Amino acid sequence: MMLKKYLCAALLCGITAAAQAQTAEERIARLEAQVARLTEQVNRLLAERLPPAPPEQAVHVCRISAFTDTFRSEHASRGRARLDVLKQCRAKHAEMFCTPQKVQCEAYR
Repeated sequence: MMLKKYLCAALLCGITAAAQAQTAEERIARLEAQVARLTEQVNRLLAERLPPAPPEQAVHVCRISAFTDTFRSEHASRGRARLDVLKQCRAKHAEMFCTPQKVQCEAYR
C-alpha cells in the first residue's frame, strides 16, 4: 500500500527515467556554469564587505656622501632609512664626516 503511494507520487511529480536521462557532459557543463555564477557572487560580496586597501606606503631612500663614498638605504620608515645610512657611513668613516645634517632623503610612492 505504502509502495503504491510513493510510486504514484513519483509519477505525478514527473520523475521518470526518461526525464533524468541527461548525459554526463550536460550535467558537468550545467554544474560548471553554476559554480562560475556562485564564484562571481562570492567575490562581489567579499568586495563589498572588505575595507578598501590602504594607500601604498611610501619608500624612503636616504643618501649620504663622505669623501668619494656614497651610502644609500631604503625603508618604509624615513627614520629607519636615515639611521641605516648613518650606520653604513660611520662604519667606514669617522662620525664627524657622517652627521645627520648631511643625510638627504626622498620619498617614492
